[in-house]
Amino acid sequence: MIAAVDAYIEERLGRIKRGDNALKIYGFAAARPKGKTEYPCMALTRLGAFAYDMAQARPHFAVFTPSEDEFTYEIPEWQGGGELTGPASWSWQPCPMPVILTYQVDLLAENKAHADGMPAMLFEALPVPFRPEIEGRHVLILPDGDPMNLDELEKPVFRTAVRFEVRNVWIDRALTWTTPGIQDIGLVYGALDPASHPGG
Repeated sequence: MIAAVDAYIEERLGRIKRGDNALKIYGFAAARPKGKTEYPCMALTRLGAFAYDMAQARPHFAVFTPSEDEFTYEIPEWQGGGELTGPASWSWQPCPMPVILTYQVDLLAENKAHADGMPAMLFEALPVPFRPEIEGRHVLILPDGDPMNLDELEKPVFRTAVRFEVRNVWIDRALTWTTPGIQDIGLVYGALDPASHPGG
């Protein structure tokens, strides 16, 4: 799900226009093109991999998933007859792990007017608090601290760093177990020979 959140935030930032053209958005470090930076622009970074959201963790729960294949059991007449259909098997795994993602968007410009206008464009693309649906789950995007001014003085570059937290992001666990579904509801009785019982 982390990759889906990355892609969603990049897509939202990609909607920002500068005139008739999209504003230049630089993705994570490995995806950034080499060469001279194109101003004005925004640069996106995810800080670290993730942090565990222990308040949301469910370590003692499991998630059960029925198989697509079904099994039909013929109920004996002495139990009422008929059929009972259900999953042929069940899989289960520990509850997914909740994590918190932190992103930083750097707003960079060489022109003060551009620098002043870019925060408004950012908050149009990512209004906070914000609850978009990603992979069927409503994540929560919140501000993380106050924007920071990191202007560069040697070459006049106006730079503002804005951080966001993304919560309600869940990572599936790797371990999975499978067991057959109920395929027999008959009763099994012990020995009925009185001689087999103690004192019989």
